[in-house]
Amino acid sequence: RRPARGGSGCPQQRSPSRCCKMSAEGEAPTICLIGATGAGKSSTGNSLFGCRGDGAAFHVDDVTLASVTSETSVVIRQWRGSGDRVRCVDTPGLGDSAGRDAEHVAALADKLVGEVRHVNAFLVVFNGQEPRLNLHLKEMLTMFKQMFGENFLRHTIICFTRWEYDRRAKKKRERSGNTEECRARVMNDELQKLLGHNFDCPCVFIDNTLNACTTEELEDLYDDELGAIREAFDGEMEKVRNFLFATKPFVCTDVKAVALEREELKKKIMQLIQLVDESVLGRNLITAETGVIHRGWLRWKRRWLWGVLRRQHLRIYMDEDCTEATGPREVDLTGCICSTGSEWQLFQRRFPAFTVYRPVNVQGAARSYFCHVFQVKTLEERRRWVLLVQEATQISESCHRIEKFHESLRVAPCRADYERAIAIVVRETMVIPVEWVFQQGSTLVANKGRRPTLHQAIKDLQRDRVRVDSVDFTCPSGDELAAHICQRVLAGAGHPQDENAEVKAAVLARDVLLGCSRTQGGGDTFDAVQVLFGKNEALEVHVKPEAPTDPIFVRVLCRKESDSDVLCSISTDTGVPQFQRDQSAKHLSSDLVRAMDLRGEQHLSSNAVDADSWVPDFQMVQCMRCGERFNPFLRRHHCRACGALVCYSCSRHFVPLAVAGSTINVDFLTDSTDSSQVRCERVCFLCYQRAVIRDLDARKERGQQAVVNEEELLSMRAQSTSGTHLAEASAEAVTTDENNGISSSFLDSFIGEEENDNSDDEGMETEEDPWPAVSIEMSSRYKIVCLGADALEEWYALECKYVRVIRWSGLADEGRVFISVSDLSSNGGAAAKKK
Repeated sequence: RRPARGGSGCPQQRSPSRCCKMSAEGEAPTICLIGATGAGKSSTGNSLFGCRGDGAAFHVDDVTLASVTSETSVVIRQWRGSGDRVRCVDTPGLGDSAGRDAEHVAALADKLVGEVRHVNAFLVVFNGQEPRLNLHLKEMLTMFKQMFGENFLRHTIICFTRWEYDRRAKKKRERSGNTEECRARVMNDELQKLLGHNFDCPCVFIDNTLNACTTEELEDLYDDELGAIREAFDGEMEKVRNFLFATKPFVCTDVKAVALEREELKKKIMQLIQLVDESVLGRNLITAETGVIHRGWLRWKRRWLWGVLRRQHLRIYMDEDCTEATGPREVDLTGCICSTGSEWQLFQRRFPAFTVYRPVNVQGAARSYFCHVFQVKTLEERRRWVLLVQEATQISESCHRIEKFHESLRVAPCRADYERAIAIVVRETMVIPVEWVFQQGSTLVANKGRRPTLHQAIKDLQRDRVRVDSVDFTCPSGDELAAHICQRVLAGAGHPQDENAEVKAAVLARDVLLGCSRTQGGGDTFDAVQVLFGKNEALEVHVKPEAPTDPIFVRVLCRKESDSDVLCSISTDTGVPQFQRDQSAKHLSSDLVRAMDLRGEQHLSSNAVDADSWVPDFQMVQCMRCGERFNPFLRRHHCRACGALVCYSCSRHFVPLAVAGSTINVDFLTDSTDSSQVRCERVCFLCYQRAVIRDLDARKERGQQAVVNEEELLSMRAQSTSGTHLAEASAEAVTTDENNGISSSFLDSFIGEEENDNSDDEGMETEEDPWPAVSIEMSSRYKIVCLGADALEEWYALECKYVRVIRWSGLADEGRVFISVSDLSSNGGAAAKKK
């Protein structure tokens, strides 16, 4: 529709050479045009001066797709040919067709520093027909914000070109919802996500055809609409003029240095991440191998061995070096019971003992029965071991369901049984820790061999897409991505005054590059899917991966502007599988375990049921817990807490029970409670475990409360100016703690000068970590297929997301895999494909 441009009717213009000569005579308002190649910057500059054709200030060529503006040019002319003098800086387009972006940025820096010196407004030009914020434009805007801060953004106005004003175009935009208000809102939202400001930049919508065409051509084009269209065009141009003349200029200094500094940073970062030794920087990461809950000497079968307790596992070694495993080697604590004493305690009075055993019915046939008796030197050590082992044995209800699903799926003999097993998880999202996947046999060896090197990770990224916060990288180079992550991490940490700050940021960037490799994240996801779904030998079930289509998402979890004390991070995982919506699983987090109150004897309690509610002896011929058949040598026992009929092995525990009908709260039983209302009775191991969980939850709550009180006391200590004030404040706080049920000796363990008894528990941070965490999200898709008689049947689709958090210190995240299952057969039957 656009006619050929001509020179007739064009107002008389000064020559470009004359305009450049006038730049030294006075300071004219300056507007700088930036944007992608083909956005229409030069045409917009001509519209600002009201010139076209042979008298145009900037050359325009719509015939070819090649970049026309090859260098930064500065022109001074009158506004729209008759107004005040205006200086316009036209820049080459970013995303240049000849690949000259680096040269253009350097030339622009030279121009801004040497000749322009000040800028009143930056006009960011977008093609209104296809507005896009490409990678090169994002980098330039980010660089400008780093140079000028938010002051640059307050001097920015957004311009959409090729915006037609006729009635047909308006109606078309209204039908599609692509109005001026909508387009301005979307673009401002993108810029705010990219640059982090909280205000909108003004927007204008310009059709440069109104300036490029003669009056006769416009009348032929628009007919009776020309008057209204000219009025709309003049109104948009007046918005630009008012913004330009109302905005105070700021001085462009050291622009080139910033541009060159980024290139130097890329080289420097790559050198640092390949050569730096993070151990000398004081990094303290608690990995799966060093994430110890407790450790110490244990006596097992008359030998003193070194025990190391981790979540769900107790490992036994010959000595403290942990080089040679011995004894029971590794005890899988999943579903186990831990209690004080043992059946042979009469013959072992020299050392206090505790017992760890697994009931025969827990986890079905997949878990075999065992019983181990360990001895320690003191009662204090036994109490600590019992409490921490009891905590390590806990699993959430969702973990139990996933374990049951895992076993049922593995042994399913037919498709019907396979579908019944899948039904347990088909409507929920499973969270599978990579650490748990490692523990499933041979996967550990295979996965360790697949850990990528830095060189391999960079090669993987050059074939992928990465989005860092809101900046997209397509097939990025390693130095480019590492430099950007370093800058984001330093900004998230508030640019700390640390001589090693840049080196630490480089180490975090290296870990992010390794975590973004699909060799690692994709491999861990495949292992998790294979362990859960691909181990059925009766059915020829296979896991079929699909090509990834989504980019890798990297987010720097900075502190919120509104609350600088809150770190935006995801909660630490528990090391065992769980469902995403399971809130009870959060009680098993490692942070709560490490802060748990370990002082004081364990007070287990429960409510007794009336004897009339007991299961009659004649109704059961086998134990209701383990299934063992009763006989003259295997007697019946009733659990006094639930009334179940059980054998001796399943009811070896005794717990204080509140007598039926009493008003005593079992959660607050103490040694001074009236003994006539409380009796120590036999209970089954399930009721015993429920009492243990109540006690552990209460200890975690007291531990969390003690941490809060510690912060209050430390705050009062810092504010007090004399010892008297401190003593009064401390006494008042301790009194409050005692009223809340927390002993002052327990609180002193957190704030006293002496070393805490939990000093052997690694990971207790004493200082706040200023470095932000970085999350990595990697999506993938799989299909569960079965090799039928004549076709490959697709049964289920798996939507997977690998999530990992990179931290400078604290708990090291091996990664988690979120798996959602959908039934393909619900879409009209299982799809069949020929072999």
